[in-house]
Amino acid sequence: MSAQPHSLAKDAPNEIRFHSQTGRSRWEIAIHTVIRAEPSRLFHALTLPEYREAWFCPPETGQAYSVTASQQDLRYSIHVARREAGAMFISGSYLMLKQNELAFTWRKDEAARGPDTMVEIRLHNNAGRSGLRLYHKGFTSKAEGLWHQRMWSVSLGRLARLLETRLT
Repeated sequence: MSAQPHSLAKDAPNEIRFHSQTGRSRWEIAIHTVIRAEPSRLFHALTLPEYREAWFCPPETGQAYSVTASQQDLRYSIHVARREAGAMFISGSYLMLKQNELAFTWRKDEAARGPDTMVEIRLHNNAGRSGLRLYHKGFTSKAEGLWHQRMWSVSLGRLARLLETRLT
């Protein structure tokens, strides 16, 4: 799937709030938002490769890119081809896969390799809307934490628009 560059302000949903903190020399991200979609629909959009290709977005503005996602059993991968910045590969394994709770490892491989980090997502039904709580833990640098904070903001904004436009 090909995508055009997007601006952070345009893609970030206004209901998202961020919290980054240091603890034991690790950076953590907490994101809380509401998306107008049933939790079961949101769960599939978060986990199925064809949906992941539609909403995953690197945070760098002004760059053309394409996303290819795949999954085999409990392992997933996301390949991002970026014209100016080169390729990026994200991979991991699901540790928990329930309709209202996901937990998976996350490894971003590019020039500066970092450690595996952990992502936990909890979904709550709220009268046809889904409360989403995302926790991404284990960053060893502030720069990686901030990159992921922007990536999740832009990507969740795209996911919300994708699901909300299909409601009408």
